[in-house]
Amino acid sequence: NNNNNNNTRNKNNKKMATEWDVKLIRARQLQGNIEKNFQVLRDEQPFRDGNDPMREVHRIYEDIQTDLDEFSSVQKELLQLQDDSRSKMSTIKSLAHKENNFYREFSQIKKTMNEHLDRHELMANTNKRISQHESVSASESLFMEEADHIRNSHQTIDDVLHLGHNVKDALLYQGTLIQSMSSRVVSTIEKFPVINNLTKHINIRSKKNAVVLGSVIAGCILFSLWYILY
Repeated sequence: NNNNNNNTRNKNNKKMATEWDVKLIRARQLQGNIEKNFQVLRDEQPFRDGNDPMREVHRIYEDIQTDLDEFSSVQKELLQLQDDSRSKMSTIKSLAHKENNFYREFSQIKKTMNEHLDRHELMANTNKRISQHESVSASESLFMEEADHIRNSHQTIDDVLHLGHNVKDALLYQGTLIQSMSSRVVSTIEKFPVINNLTKHINIRSKKNAVVLGSVIAGCILFSLWYILY
């Protein structure tokens, strides 16, 4: 009976030792995950790598909190598996101390990260307002340039119209002078019969020449048409 009891006790001890080792390994893994995420937040990596640092920070918060909850659960399970071994008692004490440090450090990191997030959001809003102001300023500048172009075009049109009026007035004045000179020439010619007759002959000769020239041109055209068609 004593041998059976000893065998049973040994089996239970081996089983507990195996469970202890498995739980302890898991605790070490969780400890590594937590410290890794802490370091990511200390280095402010989400603010350098991501377009949405707030989402990334909160995701890391959730990962840390999940690991801390599991770390506490594993520690409680190890506490139930401990025996009178000083090494196990020391391990339990070390894990409890580590857990307290984790929660304290997590609280401090969240405070620091929240300050960074507030500052980042403030900077993002400021940059957005500056961009909007620059966009509005650029639009106003374009409108002003376009208004200047339209104003210059109107001024050019006014100058051209003014020049056209001046040319018109000059032509009317010249026409008046020519008409006045023609009247004087006609009145002078009428005063001298010889000159008057000579002028009439010149006009008649000019008309005859024009008729002859017109007839020649018409004949040439008709001949050309006849040659082309036949």
